[in-house]
Amino acid sequence: MKIFVPQTGHTPWVAGRPFFIVIGCASLISRVALHFTQYPLANVAPPNASSPQRTLGFSRGGTAEALREPAEGPLEAAGRAGALGRDGGVKCAIFHKTPSSGRGLVVRKGRVGISSCRRKCVQATCQSVLLGQIVDTNAAYLAGRLALLGIDCLHMQTVGDNLERAAAAFERALARSELIVVTGGLGPTEDDLTREAIAAALGETPSVDWALEAELRAWFAARNVAMPERNRKQAWLIPSARALPNPNGTAPGWSVEKGGKRIVAMPGVPREMTPMWENYVEPTLVRGGVLRWRTLKLLGIGESAVEEKLGELVRSTAPTVATYAKNDGVHVRIAEKAATAASADASIGRMEAEVRVRLGEYVWGADNETLGDVIGRALEARGWRLGLAESLSGGDIARTLADAAGAQRWFAGALVRPGAGADTLERDAAALGGQVVLIVPDGDGESELRAATPEQKRRLAVRFSSRTEGRRRALLGGLDLLRRTLGG
Repeated sequence: MKIFVPQTGHTPWVAGRPFFIVIGCASLISRVALHFTQYPLANVAPPNASSPQRTLGFSRGGTAEALREPAEGPLEAAGRAGALGRDGGVKCAIFHKTPSSGRGLVVRKGRVGISSCRRKCVQATCQSVLLGQIVDTNAAYLAGRLALLGIDCLHMQTVGDNLERAAAAFERALARSELIVVTGGLGPTEDDLTREAIAAALGETPSVDWALEAELRAWFAARNVAMPERNRKQAWLIPSARALPNPNGTAPGWSVEKGGKRIVAMPGVPREMTPMWENYVEPTLVRGGVLRWRTLKLLGIGESAVEEKLGELVRSTAPTVATYAKNDGVHVRIAEKAATAASADASIGRMEAEVRVRLGEYVWGADNETLGDVIGRALEARGWRLGLAESLSGGDIARTLADAAGAQRWFAGALVRPGAGADTLERDAAALGGQVVLIVPDGDGESELRAATPEQKRRLAVRFSSRTEGRRRALLGGLDLLRRTLGG
């Protein structure tokens, strides 16, 4: 679980107030570690003779809380055995040392704490995150969304799946922040501790919400699967919490408000967390107005060159203009907060017009558009079909175009031939029967890409120092060459 420590600033949600975000992670360690690092405050009492339930007790600051769950049945026992693995290993946390409060990541205006870690990842995934071998997509996503809201992400602290330390992290966050956002730890297993940690920090007792339980059982029934009783934990609420809908999974989120503080807990799975954040959380962080933005997408120019051409526009505060290097080129994001959507859109429209004056030749799309969509529309508008032959790009262009909507109407086909030159690929592409041809030859440090339509031909030289770089440059260069040749 990562925690970003907030600093002084301004946010559109409420001026001058701190924000705080947390996200969690776990990995597999041996069963022996359970007795030393896992749940140091957790005690499981055996069920009494009159009730098939058990009580999970935990304490914070000398007070005890009781959480009631149904006893584990055969299905849950089998599932737990599978989760533990044949060697009897259990899920446990790997912890990071808390960094100095003087270090952090500055994103934009305001103050916030962010974190990211997935509580239910397999060992390799968690180790990769904690060792810096992969990018933490939750943290990157939330930092970007918060930047749009004018909120700074300045510092980070990491803790793991340990009830005492997790609850203490919430207590520290609540002492200095008004908003805490958590991802992960909302699953049905015993090491999913976000609910318990929040309850402990706030001194409240979770109980099953019957409406949530009914929704969970309906979710499983719709898939012809009996719901394991262990999943009832996902229907817990505390008195100060309300559920956040999760149409993409079984773990509802929590929105907790108490004493002028707010905690938002979301699943760690990005495909569940992202829509929950965008649809049910983010809109509530902008009060007394609306936040609107537009993203222009560029190719054929680097981020530093984009910023140079934008000049004084990047220092604008209403609306703001920011550049981002992305996998599909450079993005220019224009964002505005205003009293109404119409006034925000008008301000963004004026700024967009000025940006296009300076960068129009490089702009290939906006917002959710993809290069495949743009190229597909251009081909369909002329009634043409595309034949593609690749070598250096290794099929990446074909994959991108095949994923576009309606590709079957304008994509005649593709052929990938490793180590092939231009002449061979031209014959291959022509045999596919399209009116438009794109070829991506192999090369040693350089490749000349060729595109041809019934109206014109274009070429683009791609230079590279490694095969990996060449493949990436060939993908983007080939798509951009094709777009320009089609007049897009």
